[in-house]
Amino acid sequence: MIPTNFPQIRMGTARNLAGADLVVLPPREMVVMEYRGIQYDIKMGSGQDVWVWTVHTPNPKRGVVTGARLTAIRAAEKAIQQWCYQHPVECEPAAA
Repeated sequence: MIPTNFPQIRMGTARNLAGADLVVLPPREMVVMEYRGIQYDIKMGSGQDVWVWTVHTPNPKRGVVTGARLTAIRAAEKAIQQWCYQHPVECEPAAA
């Protein structure tokens, strides 16, 4: 069952108490990440500087890395590269 008591998230701009414009962004969990046409996500792990990456291929791949979030992004993109090497028809061409 999906909880219904979550606050509504409105994207766009808002003003703070000082009258300055603020940009309201969605949580990272709602942002779709994609590389070569394959979606993936990066989530915080259970420890400090621990990240869990998941590549959404027909047989999903997952890994855990320690360090910066960028390290997890690179690991996920490397897994996508390896998958695309084996399934070139299902991937978009690599950026030049």
